[in-house]
Amino acid sequence: MPNPRWRSGSRATCPRRLGAVHLAAGLSLLALQLTACDSAAQPSAADGGRGTDAAMRFDAGNDGGLEAGAATDSAPPSPDREILFDGSSLEGWQHASGQLARWRIVDGALEVVPGSGDLETKVEHDDIHLHVEFNVPATDPSAMEQDRGNSGVFLQSRYEVQVLDSFGRTLADRNDAGAIYGVRDADSNQAQPPDTWQTYEIRFIAARWEGGAKVTPARISVSWNGTPVQRDVEVPSSIGDPEAPTPGPLRLQDHGHRVRYRNLWLERL
Repeated sequence: MPNPRWRSGSRATCPRRLGAVHLAAGLSLLALQLTACDSAAQPSAADGGRGTDAAMRFDAGNDGGLEAGAATDSAPPSPDREILFDGSSLEGWQHASGQLARWRIVDGALEVVPGSGDLETKVEHDDIHLHVEFNVPATDPSAMEQDRGNSGVFLQSRYEVQVLDSFGRTLADRNDAGAIYGVRDADSNQAQPPDTWQTYEIRFIAARWEGGAKVTPARISVSWNGTPVQRDVEVPSSIGDPEAPTPGPLRLQDHGHRVRYRNLWLERL
């Protein structure tokens, strides 16, 4: 049963604006209807100033994750968000070895240079809401599944949300697009065709530690192209860097394919 906090935004149903209405009672009723309609359409603090037509809202008070209805378009991030890639500079990125970033900027997007190695942020994070837009290239239809636009988003450089061309395919083996790699497949396949921009909204809650021992595993929620597909999933162990009670960088994987990323930003929770 879906988490009730993952809910679709609603659209107010408004009466048509009429022309001349001759009866006083009719005019009064029409005025009341239009006032209610206009009020419903106005943005409010509760819905983040976007009104009820926001594509997807992020519920910062819900440890369960994201709710259907935080923006999946290319709108500029709000001032409280940390911009990780703005389409013009690799200043905030480096390779895991500490070398300068060797990926390319192509048409305002960050493109994997196969063989150059994974790229990671210079800043580190704990609990975050992460916005990622990605574009997987078209590949030979006969290519093996994991050779189709493969990359990944590694939270704290430890836990991976898979990036892959899974359009029209059955999700299985916990390694397709939308999967928390090695842990769980996405609830549904929301993949778009290759060479199409797609979006992940990710809520990450870091593992909790006491006295050097892990007491609570990390948890991940994912909304894929506006649809929740992972809901507060516990991640028992890392697939990247070893788990530790310290923050870690965001890492983008070089798996040998020219996957592109753009509009990367995070909000700390």
